[in-house]
Amino acid sequence: MGYSRRVLPWLTATAISALSACTGQPAHAPAAANNSEPTCFGAPYALDKGAYDSQTALAGDPSPVEELPGQAQRIQLQTQHLTWPREIAAIRRGYISHFAGGFINDGLVHWLGVDLDRKLLIVVDRRIHNPKGEGPALKPVADPTFREWDRDSYARKWTDGTITEIEVVWRTKLNTEELTAFVCVANGYWRSPRPKDRMVHMISDAVAATSTLLDRAQDGKRLVAYSRTVPYRSDAFDSVLRFPTHPQSYSW
Repeated sequence: MGYSRRVLPWLTATAISALSACTGQPAHAPAAANNSEPTCFGAPYALDKGAYDSQTALAGDPSPVEELPGQAQRIQLQTQHLTWPREIAAIRRGYISHFAGGFINDGLVHWLGVDLDRKLLIVVDRRIHNPKGEGPALKPVADPTFREWDRDSYARKWTDGTITEIEVVWRTKLNTEELTAFVCVANGYWRSPRPKDRMVHMISDAVAATSTLLDRAQDGKRLVAYSRTVPYRSDAFDSVLRFPTHPQSYSW
């Protein structure tokens, strides 16, 4: 397994033209990289919401977005079962894709997130060894081995001597072109009406396979959190954003 750290150098003139045709935005290259709010050629993220699945009023004013530090130890031992990764749970605006395997994929769990506030692409791969499981879960899980050039990835591990859970967290900054493409595709989903017949994405070898867009915005004096379910790993996201399935800077 072996990706280079930069996994998304993909926004060509052809892709920009195709993206513009889909979004109705001008077909020109994105502006040079800067620290401004990510937009789709000037259109803010999720400004126009045709439909959403949930709307939750939050108490208080928005808290500042803090950087999420890594960890001093490459593999950090935990004292209890692994829960949702804090890097994924911290996403307020962006995208979360979650897969939890079953049957032939039992013991394999995966998250992919786009954190617009921190301008990060986050990938978390978790493997679970359980002698009472099926498929991959029956196989003991070894500690991951990190590539020498990878100084950013880290892992968490929990075990009770019988069951073992290990997850690897990989993060990389998104550049302006990558953020532009994400916002354009996401805005298309936010604007679209709710389908009359809601399609449920069924995967026979998964107990969970979901993709969700998230946003937070002021509604008068209220701070409101929004979510919108989108097709799991849709062609629109996968073909335009070319999300990596595994950030192969390590091996199991």
